[in-house]
Amino acid sequence: MNKNINESYIKSKQAYENWRNGVIPKCEQSVRRQMHFEDDLEKFGLTPLDVMKLKKDEFEFRHIPLSDKKEVMKAKEFIKKYEYLRKLAQRNTHYFASYFKGEMVGVQVLSTPNMFSKILGEDTAKLEKVLSRGACSSIAPPFLNSWQISKTIDWMSKNTESRLFYGYSDVYGAGERGIIYKASNFMYLGDNYGGKRALFDHSSPDKGIFSDREARKLAAYRRYANALGVSWDISWSESGRVNWENIPNNVETDLRSSSRNYVASCEKIITPPKRKWLCIKGANRRETKSLLKRFYEVNPKFSPSSGVAIGGLPYPNDLVGV
Repeated sequence: MNKNINESYIKSKQAYENWRNGVIPKCEQSVRRQMHFEDDLEKFGLTPLDVMKLKKDEFEFRHIPLSDKKEVMKAKEFIKKYEYLRKLAQRNTHYFASYFKGEMVGVQVLSTPNMFSKILGEDTAKLEKVLSRGACSSIAPPFLNSWQISKTIDWMSKNTESRLFYGYSDVYGAGERGIIYKASNFMYLGDNYGGKRALFDHSSPDKGIFSDREARKLAAYRRYANALGVSWDISWSESGRVNWENIPNNVETDLRSSSRNYVASCEKIITPPKRKWLCIKGANRRETKSLLKRFYEVNPKFSPSSGVAIGGLPYPNDLVGV
């Protein structure tokens, strides 16, 4: 059985206990950076004091086009090394990196949300992106995380139609309170977000912890069909989705039953809720102001009148004064 998968299973169980007992663990991201600190200092020929003296103009920020497969691969490997989950999210759309002396020292990955909201009305979906993964190396000075996020959002708002940028902080699973999002002037939306449960298939432990959405994806339905001895017709799927209208009723019934049975066979793990953060950024100040006005009209509880200058809910007690 894969060691890392066993570790993720154990940590999921521990996260639930932390949540139940109100315990915020040590930040996992900091632990991983510390693991590589001595090696990173040697790689760049720096001392701990040198790191604290580094200035923003010594770093270069770049967007990595998807066509630059070599650099995208480097970014993915960087995330696997420094980010506490050690794996990429799904539906990644944009990659960015920070460089020091030509070497990658920070990575930010943006993804399409698993579920779209209507936080600005019916056309919100086309505006939304999630800061799904982000990490900096051990020699990154304290400012680099928030600087990298700000640069990422600036680039996205000027070069794409994305205007709403979400971040999530896993308080009880990874000790992420949201300090970086606060430093980046994100609005705090609350602490009851994310999936309510995860699944673990003891017969296939290498899959790790996963959402029950995995049991309803096209690849899963094709596996169910194969197990049922049903040949998958090309008309049954389109653009990565199941086209139920073209599937015979009896086959649809069997496929949906297989999905439910598979979920029932997995262990259900209660997942603690996450904190959610939002940054609204237009291509210019006028658009930003217009979007914020619309956001506050649709969501009055997040308006600045609630007591927070930038809007959103008051920060959690553990972030006051941080």
